[in-house]
Amino acid sequence: MTQIFDAGTRGLLVELDGVAAIERVLALRGGPLVEYAVPASRSVLVVARSEQLVAALRVAIERAATGDSDLATAAPRTPRTHIIPTRYGGADLAEAAGLCGMSEAEFVRAHAESAHRVAFFGFAPGFAYIDGSDRRLELPRRSSPRKSIPAGMVAVAALQSVVYPGGTPGGWHLIGQTDFVSWNLADEPPTPFSVGDTIVFEPIGAMP
Repeated sequence: MTQIFDAGTRGLLVELDGVAAIERVLALRGGPLVEYAVPASRSVLVVARSEQLVAALRVAIERAATGDSDLATAAPRTPRTHIIPTRYGGADLAEAAGLCGMSEAEFVRAHAESAHRVAFFGFAPGFAYIDGSDRRLELPRRSSPRKSIPAGMVAVAALQSVVYPGGTPGGWHLIGQTDFVSWNLADEPPTPFSVGDTIVFEPIGAMP
């Protein structure tokens, strides 16, 4: 079910059910109606290019959310696959595996073989919430967050994963490290990830 709420004079906050619906609404970006759109876990904030376009944008969103592409103003983006070479063996791997009733090797195998996909961005620039972890890996966040997590740390919480962009605090369980750069202001765009992209964590050995 789609619900649309006014957000200021040009914005519409769209609550959606599922990543597929979010992707269809995001496909309106780049068209004549949308200035920008910001996805979250179950919603998208869509801002019209002018107040006069809000009514037309509302109709476009309703059509896009239900899969009616006739009114879509931009072609849906083809999701990409990102290979993340990962040195498993982070500071919390042993504890995380134990909490899940698994050996470290079993935990790593289950994580690496999960069907990961970028769900949304939030918390900090470049912080991509990655869904799809094996249900056996469900974990609460750590009771004591760390003050700063270096870039490239791979971590898990709930049924999600993240590649830390660097410099943020964090309460997720650190299970590995990668040299893959997920956030760089010198790049355009700064992150290679987009909502709907597939993420493959490829084991390359233990962390040094």
